[in-house]
Amino acid sequence: MKKNLKRLKHFTILIFLLILFLFPGYKIPIKSMKIVSNYLKNIKKLPITHTAMVPMRDYTCLATDVYLPQGDGPWPVILVRTVYGKSNYDQSFNKYLLNNGYALAIQDTRGRGDSEGVDTLFQTDGWGILQDGYDTCAWITNQC
Repeated sequence: MKKNLKRLKHFTILIFLLILFLFPGYKIPIKSMKIVSNYLKNIKKLPITHTAMVPMRDYTCLATDVYLPQGDGPWPVILVRTVYGKSNYDQSFNKYLLNNGYALAIQDTRGRGDSEGVDTLFQTDGWGILQDGYDTCAWITNQC
């Protein structure tokens, strides 16, 4: 019974966080903010398994922090690409992912943070000549 309640609590927090990301203008009730805030206070910063410089198709390398759960892989991977710097990424949800068997890769986009290249803000993520998101996913799948 306690195990089911714990899963329900984690599932509720997951849904709440998804709503925050999908609907940034959504007004959050103050009570919900306090509940999530108290939950997140207890989570400490996780150690980085390693930082990889991931090569793109034009040989520019993007800095990527890789977090691996305990045990032997392969694991499903959550990829986060950020323009705000991977060191500024809120790591409160990472522990939950790692404890549930997910690997996590947090990457600085081109020209931002510790990554190489010229900052073009989202212009190298789509269907153009440079496709950094695609190249990163290809790199991740080749790590198994």
